[in-house]
Amino acid sequence: MRKFVLTLLIIVIPAMAIEEIQTPEQTIDAFLSSLKEGNVSEAYEGLFAGSPIREAKAQAFEALKKQTSTQLSLYGRVLGHELISKREFGESVVRFVYLLKTEKLPTVWIFHFYRPDLSWYLANVNFGDQLQVLDSFE
Repeated sequence: MRKFVLTLLIIVIPAMAIEEIQTPEQTIDAFLSSLKEGNVSEAYEGLFAGSPIREAKAQAFEALKKQTSTQLSLYGRVLGHELISKREFGESVVRFVYLLKTEKLPTVWIFHFYRPDLSWYLANVNFGDQLQVLDSFE
């Protein structure tokens, strides 16, 4: 019986840990969904979870939240989002380009994620309303 319990623990506990690790797509979807709900601060807290960037660049992190709130207030209600492209750079870096649809104008969001070991974290995020940037992702 002890062997069974030990074997079960060896199999179940790592499986549970793996299930809790979010993919970059899940992280981005949660982030953009939070923006749609108007929760900019919460959205960024989740997006940067596990990333050393948040602490290393605390002022830039706060400025990014303010910039996002200001920009989104100009464009109206968030309607949804679309994946434009995904590109992997080796096994450790991946770039996602998303379109955030709002009432007045879409914005382009570029996310870079890095995986130094088993889990991914956000390394960089940029956004803007210059739609011509999409031409470079064809």
